[in-house]
Amino acid sequence: KGVVDERNPRFLGNAALSSGDFVHRAVEAADLIINIGHDVIEKPPFFMVRGGTEVIHVNFRSAEVDPVYFPQIEVVGDIANAIWQIGEALDDTAHWDFTRLLAIREANEAQVAEGADDPRFPLYPQRLVADVRRALPSQGIVALDNGMYKIWFARNYKAHMPNTVLLDNALATMGAGLPSAMAAHLVYPDRPIVAVCGDGGFMMNSQELETAVRLKMNLTVIILRDNGYGTEAQAEEDSALKLQPKVKEWQKVTVG
Repeated sequence: KGVVDERNPRFLGNAALSSGDFVHRAVEAADLIINIGHDVIEKPPFFMVRGGTEVIHVNFRSAEVDPVYFPQIEVVGDIANAIWQIGEALDDTAHWDFTRLLAIREANEAQVAEGADDPRFPLYPQRLVADVRRALPSQGIVALDNGMYKIWFARNYKAHMPNTVLLDNALATMGAGLPSAMAAHLVYPDRPIVAVCGDGGFMMNSQELETAVRLKMNLTVIILRDNGYGTEAQAEEDSALKLQPKVKEWQKVTVG
């Protein structure tokens, strides 16, 4: 996030999930996908399918091919230079039609704006994201812990500059929010920095507040409290719903 200023009128949105969002409709409408800097250890921004849109992989290293990521072309080397050379090699692009993509962008922008001023309590996630964005300057840094709220920030929070939204999608370790904010402060002591944590994730490293105070770090920590591990509870509920028909069938067999 932030490699491109997300206020840019050609910015289509974030792939906070791997499928089913507005940005994936744009991916489906594309004639070609240039995937820059993708690492398969991170959550994939889209799933490739056999016979689907071709993908050019641009990265410092070769692609790690798997069932959902198998680029047809690889450009391995310095990313900035590769993108510059691709741009230089393009001929007249006046005939390129972005009508469908811009329509998708407009729908996504309208959806992101929904809830930005919602007054309900408990606090609506979209309202929290919008308020944090309004409060922070462009160079301000948001360090996210891992929970359901991270998806809302990844999707709705508009990054204006690189490295101003710190989040991880690989191991997605709980407890990362506060230490990430502290590390950011060590690198950028003059920038405003906000850690956003769930109550579960915060308690995993709450002791580091002593370190932050001792080092006189000027940090803001927002704790979202639901008195539980919300993401895990949701996953367990989804699993239970999927297993329920099988359990009922098993009960019929054992009772019968």
